[in-house]
Amino acid sequence: LEKFNYGFISQVWVIDSKGNKYSGVLSNESKDDNLLKVYIENKGQFEIGNFVCYKSNFSISEDIISSAYLDNSMGVAVALDLISQVKNGTFIFSALEEMGSQGVGYAVVKYKPSNIVVLDTTYDIENGKGAKLHLGNGPSICIKDKHFSDPGLVNSLKKIVTSKKIPYQMEIWDQAGSDLIGINSSMVFTKSCFVGLPIKNPGTHLEIGSLKDMVNMEKMLKTLFEKI
Repeated sequence: LEKFNYGFISQVWVIDSKGNKYSGVLSNESKDDNLLKVYIENKGQFEIGNFVCYKSNFSISEDIISSAYLDNSMGVAVALDLISQVKNGTFIFSALEEMGSQGVGYAVVKYKPSNIVVLDTTYDIENGKGAKLHLGNGPSICIKDKHFSDPGLVNSLKKIVTSKKIPYQMEIWDQAGSDLIGINSSMVFTKSCFVGLPIKNPGTHLEIGSLKDMVNMEKMLKTLFEKI
């Protein structure tokens, strides 16, 4: 669970050392308790070494999509749809973004691209510290998370969404991270930018996103590939 989802109860499956599967719940119960707690129905707390995964209750209602693991299956879905439409780009599906972005770092060193757009989910949040993003209001163009996006790429994306009248949001939030970390750490000179799809309840069994944001993200990136 993300640290700001305090008190959120997620539905999970727990598999013990003998392969038995139990229904359970997972919670981080207070701001003072950084430990995630898992309770198995009728059995109390789970044992160390048990496997835990979210129950995925996938549903679509008009514009809203809800499920576990929308981070980053929403971004992957947009990329897969773009592959057949884009002729002058390379798509890289990297791993380990949450562990230092080692996957994308290796890819940058190998392929040495001139421009990189990082496509991932971001947060539906309004924290009073400059971060203000909401699902359904369009994809985000990130000026800065823990690393800076290239100003030239940011301006190119802003021109595209303005000329095509695509709704978008600008993102500045230095507490968030992305694969920009691995790209900038690779020591390969390349222009890079992060774009995001806002979701609610990140890191839970009930992440919520917008299909409209996905469509607008695809329009924006398709036009960018055509112009680069």
